[in-house]
Amino acid sequence: MTRSTLLLIAALVVSATGLLLASTAVANDPEPAVAPAAAPAAAPVSVLDPDTRATWMVRIARMEGASVDVEEAAAAVAATAQSIADAGRVQDVALLSGQAEQLKRKVISATLASEVLDDL
Repeated sequence: MTRSTLLLIAALVVSATGLLLASTAVANDPEPAVAPAAAPAAAPVSVLDPDTRATWMVRIARMEGASVDVEEAAAAVAATAQSIADAGRVQDVALLSGQAEQLKRKVISATLASEVLDDL
């Protein structure tokens, strides 16, 4: 592989990660129902029941964790590709291949986590 090919691979990995993170569901809790104006000291009440809210928060945490995992795996692939390109040798191609497989698994995991968000 040439240096330009490896740099292209690294750029594609970073771009794909950005697209994945941009396309995942953005989870927003519905607007809280505000207490009547007659009782200004009352705290806002959530529209969701406590069980649904807890389930929602767990799913959001899973999605956030999955997106961080994808970002870290993509950074590792990009760093290895850059290292190979800088050295001009392909001795770390096996490492790059393993990292690419790990990135693929993390992308699948993040995709599943985003699909679960829509089930609620």
